[in-house]
Amino acid sequence: MSKLLRSYLRYARGEKKISPWVLLYPLQFITRMWMKLRINLYARGLLSVTEPPLPVVSIGNNSLGGTNKTPMTELVVRQFQEAGIEAGLVSRGYRTREHGPIWIGQDEESTHRDTAGDEPLMLAKRLPGVKIVVSKDRVQGVTLLASLGAKVAVTDDTFQHRRMARDVDIVLVDATCPFGNGNVIPAGSMREPKSAFSRADILVITKANQADPEQLASTRAELEKLLDPRKIFTAEIRMESWIEIREGRERTAPADDRPKGSFLAFSAIGSPAGFYRFLEQEGISITAHRTFRDHHIFTANDIEKLVELAVSLNVDGFICTEKDLVNLPSDLDLDIPIYIPRIVVSLDDDLGFRTKVMDKLKPNLMVASNGYGEDAIGVVLAKKMKKRFSSAEVSAFAFVGSGTHYRNEGFRVLSPSIEMPSGGVIKYSIIEFIKDLRHGLGSSITSQMSALSSLYSRYRTP
Repeated sequence: MSKLLRSYLRYARGEKKISPWVLLYPLQFITRMWMKLRINLYARGLLSVTEPPLPVVSIGNNSLGGTNKTPMTELVVRQFQEAGIEAGLVSRGYRTREHGPIWIGQDEESTHRDTAGDEPLMLAKRLPGVKIVVSKDRVQGVTLLASLGAKVAVTDDTFQHRRMARDVDIVLVDATCPFGNGNVIPAGSMREPKSAFSRADILVITKANQADPEQLASTRAELEKLLDPRKIFTAEIRMESWIEIREGRERTAPADDRPKGSFLAFSAIGSPAGFYRFLEQEGISITAHRTFRDHHIFTANDIEKLVELAVSLNVDGFICTEKDLVNLPSDLDLDIPIYIPRIVVSLDDDLGFRTKVMDKLKPNLMVASNGYGEDAIGVVLAKKMKKRFSSAEVSAFAFVGSGTHYRNEGFRVLSPSIEMPSGGVIKYSIIEFIKDLRHGLGSSITSQMSALSSLYSRYRTP
């Protein structure tokens, strides 16, 4: 990683307060305006949202990386497997050559790093039997996944990908660096303003066991201002096992069989500081470390320099991440052993998390009606929908009145109560229209628009 990039990341993550990078501060407002405009255009249908052929669980974040997205994705896929639901994964595949949608294992080429990407290949190894699709066009990726027999699509890094509709938005926040310096790119590490977290269906604060308890409590309190506390979970990093590669041979050791001696650590991930901190917590003696840019593909020259440094420091081996292992040269054969910690994430409330995901995957149907007579018809329709889709939540939105017909039949009414002197019929009489205006017709319409706006992402039309 270059000194320039390292300097920028230290400022963006809030590690350095005073920096020449502060000159970027005004530029973030361009990003803020563009993101707000883009989200609103999709929400109001001015930019089209595509309905994928499968239910979609999106896993993303609001930062430049390093939120444990890959192990969290693995956890969600495994939860579906344990529930007897065949889930597949769709990933963009970073730093890969241009190609159409593919699935890892369809042919020899699909297993190459420059075709599939590091994270998809790593997950393919950890999730044997799970279909993992690599596609820069996520909608096409989900379509391919559906043709392969998957029942649910888990998509990686799609919180800001508004072109594709989704059923569950899981957003991750790094407990050790939740909001960076508080600014939006390029002036900070956040992709959108902090208010974007309110769009999350589920929010997971990751690396909770690496953060100071006071910092963790402060982060949670800040997030609870933006969304329902019942949507917030915490996750910790846990050791699963160790991989040892010595003279080209690979073996797996239990989590408590830690490598002995001193080591040179290297990494090319989104949050290298978190990786080094984790090694220290595990009691690993790190003599030195070298950091490369995220998704860096290691060259023979990189390896040569690392070996020279290791020899000069007289260390007992290297330590890197599972993702780095995919990016190492395929013909690597060193005299110095390499150790790789295999990690998993564990949730503070695993059952609550699963329940929340499954609840969000239930169909949400809404009947909208514009008048008392239409309400009566809407009730009949709502009953038929509930009978046909028994697990669905059927609600109503009454543009006129209080939705009494729906309430009497036990259906939830999502619209604000609006009772007008005209009873909602104003097109035949200017006098009735004036009465309604005096009664607050303008503010009532505004409240209805606000209520509808809050439902844009929850109720969709194909």
